[in-house]
Amino acid sequence: MAGVRIEITARGLEDVEACLADLQRKGRDLTPFFNGVGPALLRSTKARFDARAGPDGTPWAPLSEATKARKRRNKEKILVHEGELKESSLSFEVDRDSLKLGSDKNYAGTHQFGRAANSARPFIGLSDEDVSRIDEILGNYRDSA
Repeated sequence: MAGVRIEITARGLEDVEACLADLQRKGRDLTPFFNGVGPALLRSTKARFDARAGPDGTPWAPLSEATKARKRRNKEKILVHEGELKESSLSFEVDRDSLKLGSDKNYAGTHQFGRAANSARPFIGLSDEDVSRIDEILGNYRDSA
């Protein structure tokens, strides 16, 4: 995946991390679990563009007047010019041991982490709702064996 890739680890998700480690020790292929989590995270990531808030619920910094003046379209929409970042560049990849979610746009990192003070507008990450959904998917995956 070119562009920006953000790896989300299970920090703060000790129960999920312990369960996944146990399943891996038992030789379980985690691909089906990650294939369940990937679409859920993709949906919640895209929803942040409409909510204009990061994974933790913090509203994104408003656009500066200079940015609004430069934009030809979507002058009031944050992180949306043509819509490619939200609509076509976000994707996920899974394998036996991991899930990677990110964007192939090289400017995605600038939006995620910012270029100047107070300019970050994180859109990739785990919300409390995401954590609950991951836990639910994990329970279903574990019980299906």
